[in-house]
Amino acid sequence: MAHRAIPPLSESDKARFWGKVEVRGPDECWEWKAFLNNDGYGHFHLGKHGNGMFRSPRVAFFLATGIDPAEMHVLHRCDNPPCCNPDHLSLGTDGDNSADRDKKKRRKPPSGSLNGFSKLTESDVLYIRSCGDSLRKSAKKFGLDYTTVSDIRRRKSWRHI
Repeated sequence: MAHRAIPPLSESDKARFWGKVEVRGPDECWEWKAFLNNDGYGHFHLGKHGNGMFRSPRVAFFLATGIDPAEMHVLHRCDNPPCCNPDHLSLGTDGDNSADRDKKKRRKPPSGSLNGFSKLTESDVLYIRSCGDSLRKSAKKFGLDYTTVSDIRRRKSWRHI
C-alpha cells in the first residue's frame, strides 16, 4: 500500500486531531471517536477536497514522534485499529505487518472457491443467481440449505462476484 507523506500540521490541526481521540490512561487504548472506515481505522482530514485523508494511527505516530511513517506501516501492539495511543504504535515493513497479522491470526480466509470449505464454484453461484429455479430446487441441486441459496441470490454471500 502506498502512503503519502503527512504534511506539517498547524497547532489548530493538532488540537482538532487530539479532540477526536478519547485519551485515557497510558496503557489503555485511545479510541478514535470520529469517522472509521470499513476496516475500523480512523481517518483524519487535512487539506481541501479530500486530498488529505490520513489514517488516524499514522497521524498519532507522527505527532508523538515527529517521524513521518512514509512508506512504512504503523503497527498496533494492541491489535485495535481505531487506537491512537502512541505507546501502542510502532513502525514496520510490509513483512513485519504480514507477520504481525499472521501471529495474531487475523488473516482473512480466501473467498469463493479458493476457500477450502466452499461447496460451490463461481460458475455455480452465477447459475444459482440466474436460473430462475425456486430456492428449494436450487438448494437440493447443490446440496445446500435454502437460506444459503437465498443469501447467494440477495448477495449477502459470494458478494465478490
